Amino acid sequence: MILDRWVSQEVRGLYRIDAAQHILSGLFYGMTIVLLPVVARRAGASSFQTVLIGSSFGLGCLLANLWARRSMRGRRMRFILTVRATGRLLLLGLLLTDDMWWFCGVICVVEIFEIATQPAQLDIQKTIFPHGMFGRVIAFLMMEFHLALSVGAVLGGYLIEYPIPGMSAPLGFSVVLMIGSVFGLLSVYVYSRLPFPDDLPLIPVPESSTQKKGRWLTENPLFRHGLVLHLWFGTANLLAMGLYYLYLVDRAGGTESSAGYLMALFTLSTALFSFLWAKWADRIHVLRMLTLVIVACIATTGAFFLASSPWELIPAYLLWGVVNAGSIVVPVKLTSLCAGPGEVQRYWSIFLVWLGFRTVAAPLVAAEVYRRMGRFDFIFLFSVVVMMGALIYNERVLRRPEFHKVVEGDGSV
Repeated sequence: MILDRWVSQEVRGLYRIDAAQHILSGLFYGMTIVLLPVVARRAGASSFQTVLIGSSFGLGCLLANLWARRSMRGRRMRFILTVRATGRLLLLGLLLTDDMWWFCGVICVVEIFEIATQPAQLDIQKTIFPHGMFGRVIAFLMMEFHLALSVGAVLGGYLIEYPIPGMSAPLGFSVVLMIGSVFGLLSVYVYSRLPFPDDLPLIPVPESSTQKKGRWLTENPLFRHGLVLHLWFGTANLLAMGLYYLYLVDRAGGTESSAGYLMALFTLSTALFSFLWAKWADRIHVLRMLTLVIVACIATTGAFFLASSPWELIPAYLLWGVVNAGSIVVPVKLTSLCAGPGEVQRYWSIFLVWLGFRTVAAPLVAAEVYRRMGRFDFIFLFSVVVMMGALIYNERVLRRPEFHKVVEGDGSV
């Protein structure tokens, strides 16, 4: 709603509804999901449990293809509303016990439900928003989401640690969790107001396209390269990222309030650079944008490595926002370029599954190495070296003539 003036008049009403649900979802995430790893660590979670909570997003991604097939057989809007509301209600299960394994299990289940709706939501957005401004609209929505998330993170961290005026004690995690869940359920209600024809049939995909097992790897070199490159540099980045929350608490001495402020900076940076990535999306080759993301990943890891207090981590969290914004806009742009009619859910679920493998495995490997060695520097330096290799590889691929021109939405390069 903040950026609707940059959206064309014919879809402005649809954008406002989608933006409103993104803002409410941002408040929900900011007051709950992003603070959970720090809350758990300070409550006595082990390094493995803390990293498992932080990487639980990946568990949902592993099942994305299954969920995409399910949503394509039924009504997409009803599927999104039912699954998302169920997941956000399940988050209240954290209030039942203080056991850390229960804590981890509930969060993993909630993340599975959250990710389940992404392919269907992207398919709806691809349907209602024009091709020429699709990447820009997605970036604007992400910007509004992260602005709200930054407010939620600061508010949630403050209410957990400090009393509000007139009260002798802080509200604590339980009350903040319930408030955040209310915002999450409100976002589901607002999204139900989107006038999307739920019985709109999907365009049938020819048998010779991505329905054939493995054909998407050979028929679309741009998508194939994007997946390989994401697996390469993304795994290295996640090895380092898996230790960021541990680094904040163990090395930098962070608390819930400092984590809230840093996450607010991170989300503000994500919001700002979502706007910039959106402006670049239609002007810069998608692989060149990947180069910029890799450079930002390397700089982020270096900034974490050099910091020793929460406030010295400010540059790292700002750079992390640059990475996060690019990691959202670039894959969406890649999917938009490569997916033909009716293929959006399938392409996006393929990307999410690949993302899920490395999001689960890499942080847990990093946590185990840290547990055995007690050092952050080895993982950080190793990650930087691997990402530099991916950077060099991508620059070489960009010189190939077959990647010089891409055509949006026809599944070809």
